[in-house]
Amino acid sequence: MAKRIIKKKTCPHRVIIPITPLANGDEYPYTMINILTDKGFKKEWGDSISSINNLEQEIFELVDKYNIESDEEDDLRKIFHYIQIWAGYSAMHYYIDKEKPFDWDAIKDAYKALVKSCLSISELSEETYNSIGKAIREFMEKTKMTIPFITKHTRFWSSKKLKANMLPIYDSNMANVFGKKTVKQEDLTDYWKWIVNKKTEKETLANLERRLFEEERSKRKSKDEEIKKQKKEAWKKYNEE
Repeated sequence: MAKRIIKKKTCPHRVIIPITPLANGDEYPYTMINILTDKGFKKEWGDSISSINNLEQEIFELVDKYNIESDEEDDLRKIFHYIQIWAGYSAMHYYIDKEKPFDWDAIKDAYKALVKSCLSISELSEETYNSIGKAIREFMEKTKMTIPFITKHTRFWSSKKLKANMLPIYDSNMANVFGKKTVKQEDLTDYWKWIVNKKTEKETLANLERRLFEEERSKRKSKDEEIKKQKKEAWKKYNEE
């Protein structure tokens, strides 16, 4: 059965957070859009998504407008799904798990608590790292969502107060940059302190994170290509003998 392709439409958004675009940001998130649409989530968004970079700015805009006191659950749910789509196709297992299908009602209170923690901060400080780290730990325990995905959410939500110095994502790429082989929750606050200390006055935290991420992803891609090349040459040599 052929996969359904959702036609993309363009919709300009004002730039809420100036940030270096993702290298692959002109791509349209077909995989996640198709999966969520097949699972009945089309009602959660409009037709404004045209690319990853476009989606990123739209999320910043939605977060900037969001008022937690008004308790607009539809807006909160929409932002949650938008961030999941932006996170990439590896986020799809939260929606396609047959044993435990996605249930917004089961996580909404925990998500509201996480969002409230992000909206209560005012600066990059030890107190901020500890409070958000605690909120992430509690959300992880209640939802089983992993650190790489939760920190994508805290990144966007912290942008409401911290703007371009929002709390960086901690995934396998950034863990490797930080000198860790795996992503562990107990390393999160130290990672934030480390990357904040690397920031200069000329570069925002958001752009520093993006630069380090793109550099690491490029290294991994080159390494993978070299391994494939070596395997191909080894196989060719084996067949010639």
